[in-house]
Amino acid sequence: MRNTSIVHALVALAVLFSATTLAASGLPVVATHPRVLLTPAIKATLMARKNANDPRWLALKARADVLKTYPILKYVDSIRTTEVPNTIFYDYQGEGWWDAAVPLGLAFQMTGDVSYSDKLLALVDEMIRAQSDPDNMPPLHNSPLQADNYYPTRNLGPLLAIAYDWCYDELGATRKAAMVSLMNIYYDDLRENAYEANDHADGNYYVGHLFCTGMMGYASYGDNPKAQEMIDWARIRLDGTPSALIDGLHSPADYFSQLFEGGALSEASRGYNAEIIPAAPMKGGVHIQGWAYGSATYIWIMDYMLTVKSATGEDLITKNSSWLSQIFRAYKHGLMPNRFEIDPNGDFGGRVGAVVFRNLAYRLAYTLAGTADGPGAQHFAYEEIATTSPISDFPDYLYQDTRKPPEWEDFYFTDTTRPSTELTLPPYYTGFGPVYPQAGATNGALPYFMMRSDWGPKATWASFHGGAAFYDDHQHTDAGHIQIKHADDYLVIDAANWKGDTASNGITGDSQNSQYDAAAAANTLFFDDFGDYQRSDTDMNADGPVFCGGQSRAGRDEVIAAEMTDNYSYIRSDLSTAYNATSDTTDTGIRKLVYFYRSFAYIRPANIFVVYDQTKVLKSTNPAGEYRSHIRWHFPDRPVVTGNT
Repeated sequence: MRNTSIVHALVALAVLFSATTLAASGLPVVATHPRVLLTPAIKATLMARKNANDPRWLALKARADVLKTYPILKYVDSIRTTEVPNTIFYDYQGEGWWDAAVPLGLAFQMTGDVSYSDKLLALVDEMIRAQSDPDNMPPLHNSPLQADNYYPTRNLGPLLAIAYDWCYDELGATRKAAMVSLMNIYYDDLRENAYEANDHADGNYYVGHLFCTGMMGYASYGDNPKAQEMIDWARIRLDGTPSALIDGLHSPADYFSQLFEGGALSEASRGYNAEIIPAAPMKGGVHIQGWAYGSATYIWIMDYMLTVKSATGEDLITKNSSWLSQIFRAYKHGLMPNRFEIDPNGDFGGRVGAVVFRNLAYRLAYTLAGTADGPGAQHFAYEEIATTSPISDFPDYLYQDTRKPPEWEDFYFTDTTRPSTELTLPPYYTGFGPVYPQAGATNGALPYFMMRSDWGPKATWASFHGGAAFYDDHQHTDAGHIQIKHADDYLVIDAANWKGDTASNGITGDSQNSQYDAAAAANTLFFDDFGDYQRSDTDMNADGPVFCGGQSRAGRDEVIAAEMTDNYSYIRSDLSTAYNATSDTTDTGIRKLVYFYRSFAYIRPANIFVVYDQTKVLKSTNPAGEYRSHIRWHFPDRPVVTGNT
């Protein structure tokens, strides 16, 4: 269990203190519909594209024309992932419903053709029916919202919102009341029971709940007595804006803006008797969970802020444009020399690995338009990212299916008339500072460093994780981890995310390491003290077998130097705390690893890397023998070893 009682108490006091002066967050909601992601100005722009028979409109219409002919597959929890061809099905976490709903709703808004809205509202009727179906009732089964600890909130709440808002005049009194009731059921359920509803603001669960609730609140405002509470529940999770409608029990322990501005807590700071070290781990734009889950999280945050703007006029996009600029830079620096693969740091679930998500780039171009970074973001999205797969054994149909934005996103976000100029950046990047913290105070950013020899297709790209702090699931325990790629060839790899057989492309197929976030899968120190101090594999606080390799979630960032220039990169870190068993400051246990220092250098003119490690281990008295301590290196294929080479 996560210990957040102290932070909850502080947030509760802040809310109570502010309750007398602030009853609700944000500007008033406009009275008319549509107002979720659509305004008269936005709709006029889209209508002009439609009237000009823009290819993006024709693609969206073709998709909607197919969808409106499909029957809707009945939701039954026990077979919810069933995919019947030529139907609208729930599929993975409600994604099938969401992927059908938006094209239908947007096609209706563009044409007024009720055949689109009829199909969308038939899908809503199935959502209403499924909620009370005995086959979907706890405790033996789950409703559509409850699957996998409420993972589907990101799809189902926004679906209800756009259907309610975009088809408002087609609802009828009975369906309107049923939809409001379902929104409130969803809100009450996720507020009380959803995973990460109140903490870990970086998480894709947390942000999915925020997006879901905010969308439902803005869509149903004026008809729903709980709408303002929903709006405020979402807003306090974005930036801490308090509301008298949100009590201490339902106030978050942390909120999203702290990840960029400061105040976020690592797992080590959340533990029992822990030292509280506030940080800003996503300053610089690199997402804690990696670019698979992180891309989706950033997308929902942007769509939420766009919804606030369309529904109220409050411009959170401009207010927080520095976040978007940082995300843009981190994403550009994370793009591999082939401009197809992306930095594999963090989790990439399923059978497709670290390939760039173009819909995040499209949104960055949209949200940064009109700013100094607008032309650079536009160029990056539409000219720098590969539009087809450059890898012969990675079929292009798979790339288009898994990473190409859906038709509605292309229609809504793409504008080919925006200024477009490549942004010239140095061949290195980090959000971390200062250069020489001497293991002292920093700006709180994740000590994650990216560098490349140049920006050409044959460049060498590398990353180094110089910190030991751990923040959330989908992040890996990989303090000291190094990745290097030259052109299309990996040299040292993130073994936790390598997919397929050895010597494969590494981005398609099953994972090669079931202990997917263990330090054992990283290019760093592997240490095993046989449980003399470290927690055993069966200790739930250590997350079971993922503890293999010796690193826990109780580490702290203690960087000594972090200097990056055109000629070299030099980082030195004390990574010893990555091997702590607990963050309890009163713990009397003796860590068997005395210290682990790693110095990392990249000399750009020579294109060489130098790594210097210093470790010290206590003498073992364990019957199993001397503690296991060695540096691991992971390669895409078994290397030939000759002596020390």
